[in-house]
Amino acid sequence: MVPDDIIEFFPKKMLVMHPSLLQKYRGACQIQHAILNREPFTGTSVIEISKGIFDAGDVLYYSEPVEITRNTRFSDLSQTLAKHGGEALFKILKDEESFSFFKGLIKMKAS
Repeated sequence: MVPDDIIEFFPKKMLVMHPSLLQKYRGACQIQHAILNREPFTGTSVIEISKGIFDAGDVLYYSEPVEITRNTRFSDLSQTLAKHGGEALFKILKDEESFSFFKGLIKMKAS
């Protein structure tokens, strides 16, 4: 968990890429749980870090779903999700106006 004094150091927002489509899997081992529970797909979420509660901030963006098959391996899926998450963060930071990111107005839903 990120300490409050570090979160407060960023006056606008602090973001994190989460390797699951929240709200389903929070905390550690979300990729492993999705595979073990035979979820049909997963993805990444970009969320605002919140004080005191792990993975509970507002979801700002959902990636496209990533299919999970019987042959999906953790190492492959984690690399794919990392790529999707990086692309999502880049998209948010690049396109400030359409995401209303710096005004704190964003409330996007999965499309």
